[in-house]
Amino acid sequence: MFYISEIMTTAPDEYKNHLQQETYKALAQLKIPFDRVDTDEAIFCSRRTDGGNAG
Repeated sequence: MFYISEIMTTAPDEYKNHLQQETYKALAQLKIPFDRVDTDEAIFCSRRTDGGNAG
């Protein structure tokens, strides 16, 4: 089963990368409210219907 947390309105305690940190910093400075959830990492694979030929 895929994990999805409860809805939160605060920034995460730890950031996954610099862009995420800067995003939450900007939201705080601009006083923009937000909702967020934590989730499991998801990797999706699609099935090719062209027989695997790229061209």
